[in-house]
Amino acid sequence: MKDELESFLGISNPYPDKELLNCHRCPKPLHGQNPRTIMGQKFWDITRHEAYAKFGYKCMACGIERDNEFILWKNQLHAHEYYKIDYKNCVIVLDKIVAVCEACHYFIHDGRTHGLFDSGEYDLETVFLIMNRGLSILGREKDRHELDNNEYYIKTWDKWKLVLDGKEYKSKFKNITEWKEFYQHKGDD
Repeated sequence: MKDELESFLGISNPYPDKELLNCHRCPKPLHGQNPRTIMGQKFWDITRHEAYAKFGYKCMACGIERDNEFILWKNQLHAHEYYKIDYKNCVIVLDKIVAVCEACHYFIHDGRTHGLFDSGEYDLETVFLIMNRGLSILGREKDRHELDNNEYYIKTWDKWKLVLDGKEYKSKFKNITEWKEFYQHKGDD
């Protein structure tokens, strides 16, 4: 039964690194600060294609191969930034960039996925499929850091920084209110 479910969901077994699905979310103060926006699209295109090749053109979370038919879409690869997050000192450091399939990427970014539902871009069936597929791979609910909440970010907003190639980058937004106003129209809450 398990093999049939995995086949239906487009999941290879064994999972290369299912814990990628459980990575902590980028803290809200640093939304929009990432290698692509800082280093530019040319850098990002080269880097993501290197990640796809490095991981054999397979999703590092579920193992599905690029261009494998999935239930709702062609399973194209995305590049995902994996950060080490220090909540005590309000610092995130880019650890690695990995190849993940579209479904796993939207599971990782579940806030964005729910925002796409709220804006009407995703229907309930799509969100249900993405979330249940991810939970099936992970084998449990996603963990969230206890400090990953709006109250904490309001108190620490100005302290957060992204470290990329030894340089520090602060929030693009003055506070959580400005962040909410921006993402209210983007579906990224």
